[in-house]
Amino acid sequence: MNEIKPIEYWLNKIHCGDAYELLKQIPSESVDVVITSPPFYGLRTYGKYTERIFDGDPNCSHEWNEYIKPKERGSYGESSWHRPSRDNEPKWNSQVSHFCVKCNAWKGELGLEPDYRLYVKHLVDLFREVKRVLKKTGSFWLNLGDTYAGSHSGKGDKTLFQNVKRKYIAEQMYDKPAPQAYVDLPPKCLMLIPMRVALALIDDGWILRNVIIWKKLNAMPSSAKDRLAQTYEYVLHFVKSRKYYYCLDNIREPHKTKFAPFNLRVRDVKRGKGGISAFGPLKASEKEVENYVYPEKPNLIYNSKYAKDEYGKSLQAFVRSQTIAKRRALSRIEAEILFPNDPEKQQEYINYVHDHDGNPLGKNPGDVWEMSTRPLKEMHFAPFPPELPLRPILATCPPDNGIVLDPLAGSATVALTCELINHGKWDEFRLYVNEIAKKQKWNIKWIMIEMNPEYCKIAEKRLSPFLHKTLEEYVGN
Repeated sequence: MNEIKPIEYWLNKIHCGDAYELLKQIPSESVDVVITSPPFYGLRTYGKYTERIFDGDPNCSHEWNEYIKPKERGSYGESSWHRPSRDNEPKWNSQVSHFCVKCNAWKGELGLEPDYRLYVKHLVDLFREVKRVLKKTGSFWLNLGDTYAGSHSGKGDKTLFQNVKRKYIAEQMYDKPAPQAYVDLPPKCLMLIPMRVALALIDDGWILRNVIIWKKLNAMPSSAKDRLAQTYEYVLHFVKSRKYYYCLDNIREPHKTKFAPFNLRVRDVKRGKGGISAFGPLKASEKEVENYVYPEKPNLIYNSKYAKDEYGKSLQAFVRSQTIAKRRALSRIEAEILFPNDPEKQQEYINYVHDHDGNPLGKNPGDVWEMSTRPLKEMHFAPFPPELPLRPILATCPPDNGIVLDPLAGSATVALTCELINHGKWDEFRLYVNEIAKKQKWNIKWIMIEMNPEYCKIAEKRLSPFLHKTLEEYVGN
């Protein structure tokens, strides 16, 4: 039985252990934000420390059935797991999978399941516990990349791919004949793993709010000659309830065109109404009146080349009286009415409305994020950069004592990002941060869980400049 430990026990620590077990000890609805990136399916092994037993009967005295996993994914196939990554490093682990012949439990590393459906299931199981510890107002951000099915052309591959062992294991796994497990996907097919995971999480009760594209500006070159190089990964934003904490103002960016503010005082003076306010007669300088264009009636659009007839003018006035979101939606209807047979002018009109509409604090950054990876010399692969969790933290973590969790922490980039924010080290980020976010008093707590002790040591080293406070000092703030 996993004993629940108070949230203070977890804060600002790197907990070296199995996330599937440790998450059960965190209090329910105690975390504001979860940001993580699990091992991508079939891409690499993380070593003996990350092997665990999934599913099955925990009380079973397991008897393992061993077989070599067929070359069903990855560009190198089985041979890549035997070749050394560097001359002075040990060889990678072989593709060995184990199923218990008694209870169907599987022993191995997350991401190296012999069937992608099993990988999806294991992620759903983990994130179900994440949902329990997440507050009702919380957000879950998941970074995932995709995988290609293998070419099935390696030595002995077709035999392994269709062999009796695979069929037997598939039937044991699903407790019924599973032909799709040994027919599998077409060779060289993109497996759409992130989308499969997203759909499975929706089925498990999560609400998917955004599918964000992380476009890597320094993506690795591809040796493929019959497809384009992969230059992006996904960041999926999930919530557990319809109402949740979200501060868009903290991540707004400057408008491409100068925003013309709405000002009732200047509007009324320009219209010649004058009037008296609680502060005396309404006044405006000539410059204010001259520069005031939004959302005056008549306004820029009303006086522009797009003004057509009284019906069009009335419709424009109605559109401009709505909220920003409604105006943008209605601008498409208005464009079709004003230019029924001219798609080019319709789009020009829509773009015009969008360019002259918006929030005075800045624009919504959108769902395509462009940033580079940052190599970390202590690790054999590139972790995601601090810029990746920056926006999720600024937008969905309350500044005062919000708690951020990464259950698959790796080198603890999420915790590093929290500390850079707390200490106002904005120059460390290669991404725009607005003044609203910078003026906030950030005091974010974090919880890191990592199974590999070698990565825990790397994480401690990266965070050492910020770990000078005691736990009591953190909690007492």
